[in-house]
Amino acid sequence: MSVETWLCPRCNKHKPRDQWSNRNGRRASHCKACSASYAAEWRVANKERFKERNREAGVRRRAGLPTLTAATVEWACGGCGGVKPADAFYWSNGVRHVPCKACKKEQRFANRDAYLARQREYQQGRRSEDPVAYRHSMRKSMLWSYYKLTVEDYDSLLDLQGGVCGGCGDPPAENKMLAVDHDHRCCPTKKSCGLCIRGLLCPQCNMAAGVVERFPSIVAWVDRRVRTFVPERVRPRRSSRVGLAS
Repeated sequence: MSVETWLCPRCNKHKPRDQWSNRNGRRASHCKACSASYAAEWRVANKERFKERNREAGVRRRAGLPTLTAATVEWACGGCGGVKPADAFYWSNGVRHVPCKACKKEQRFANRDAYLARQREYQQGRRSEDPVAYRHSMRKSMLWSYYKLTVEDYDSLLDLQGGVCGGCGDPPAENKMLAVDHDHRCCPTKKSCGLCIRGLLCPQCNMAAGVVERFPSIVAWVDRRVRTFVPERVRPRRSSRVGLAS
């Protein structure tokens, strides 16, 4: 029996499930070894900050005070000036963004048209410059953001199925991908944690699988409907003419 593995984007190695951390029901973006090495590198690069954080945590622990968390720390927003908890701000590599999330949202909506115009121009430039590389990049981004799969993982699944749909057995249409089917009992939304992937299906089989998964009783109803349905042209018709002799 083959062991399911995933590609770590940091060390570029395929590793089994027990070498990945599970965060809030979702697989971490890097393996355990790479996460540990990154944490060690951060501690070396931010030695003074790491010491100060540990010193402050020890003082609070000895004093019987609660540990500093997102619910206990408050910061001043550089946009609205309000004092808000840490979870009201965005963080990047341990650095807090100056405006809070609410101010960031207002800024995005205020400059929405200009932002979308810049994004469209950028994407159009990439597409016209190298269509093949652009298509590959979008495919790679979609597979990872929605299903935590790499392009190599997807190609491996397709090879295991013989290059055809796992339901009807038909090959995918030209320049089209098969849909990634996952267990909605594990991940109810369109996105998957990467641990509940069931295979690759064509759009028709994927839609049918979703309907059957959501409404299990529909299988018996469709079977009964197909077996008992009589087409209109086979049914005996009654004449609509009045006084017509039988």
